Amino acid sequence: MRKKLKKILKYSLSILGAFLLLWVSFKGVDWKMFWQGLKSCNWTFVIVSMLLGVLSFWFRGLRWRQLLLSVDPSTKRIACFNAVNICYVANMVLPRAGEFIACAYIHRHSALGKNGKKLGTYDKVFGTGLVDRIWDIISMSLFLIALLVLSRDVFGSFFFDKMFRPITEKLNFSVSGFVVMLILFVVGLIVAFVWASVHFRKQSKFFGTIYNVGKGILVGMRDCFLAKNWWLTFLHSMAVWACYWLACYAILLSMQGVDPAAFPQEMRGGLSALLDLNMLDALFLMIVGAISTVVPVPGGFGAYHYLVSLSLSVVYGIPVEIGIIFATLSHESQTLVQILCGGINYGYETVFKSRRQEKMIKA
Repeated sequence: MRKKLKKILKYSLSILGAFLLLWVSFKGVDWKMFWQGLKSCNWTFVIVSMLLGVLSFWFRGLRWRQLLLSVDPSTKRIACFNAVNICYVANMVLPRAGEFIACAYIHRHSALGKNGKKLGTYDKVFGTGLVDRIWDIISMSLFLIALLVLSRDVFGSFFFDKMFRPITEKLNFSVSGFVVMLILFVVGLIVAFVWASVHFRKQSKFFGTIYNVGKGILVGMRDCFLAKNWWLTFLHSMAVWACYWLACYAILLSMQGVDPAAFPQEMRGGLSALLDLNMLDALFLMIVGAISTVVPVPGGFGAYHYLVSLSLSVVYGIPVEIGIIFATLSHESQTLVQILCGGINYGYETVFKSRRQEKMIKA
């Protein structure tokens, strides 16, 4: 009962946070102007952005499969693609639950070994899932470094002055001091937890379970990092983030169709600034959007809209009323892709596959 109450409270706070961020993002927006701006966009480029979103899911599935081959060499591409899609849909309902559901899906579709057990045990599959997320961090970091090197004067001030510095000033730390303290705290917490899991695994059922799961995860991660053709994983990861980048740029191109007459005279300069943004600017907006996913809200709702419209306002001086149109187009088009792909996969698994199994049993 207490666990259920905690889950209900956690997800309720998550949904409340999304609504609060959406309210802050859309506060003061002229809805007539907003809808007029959306309708006048070039929807061909929106569709291109959505197709790039599907392609990113496919590359993400290929990347995970490359990691899973060390656990189960028979892992199918389509199974990984389906797992990615189901993960995204699940995260819209239960934030951060999608990764666990995706791992369960892969485990269920794993082949049987000689001992009659699944080759892809859940803990090993989960270990590959963690490595998959590590590749995301590595990839985003490389794109961020490239952005800062190519245009440090423009974008460096946003990341350091507008995102990190306000936090550190409130805590009376320098930026470097804050980072060091945060790293030390996290490392200390991990070390303490690992020590307790190792030393109390026999006395405590809780720590015993954590120890066994952790051991399986480490084995899965070790197998992934020692796997051959690691460069394929790297290429797939670069392809995933390249698709994100191009999808973001396609939304910028779609804004070329927006009618300036839909906005007041004082906002048309901001619209012109938005229409002048290039691929480097799209890279910056993609990274800001990726950072918004850290906020534990369903499907990134609110967090994405707030951070992206804020970045457009702070860095380029584009009014929030215009920036929110871009943020809405970018986020909701990809959300629709996630719902369609995840819905199709879920329907296939629950309806068509079950019917086929029933026919086989009857036969």
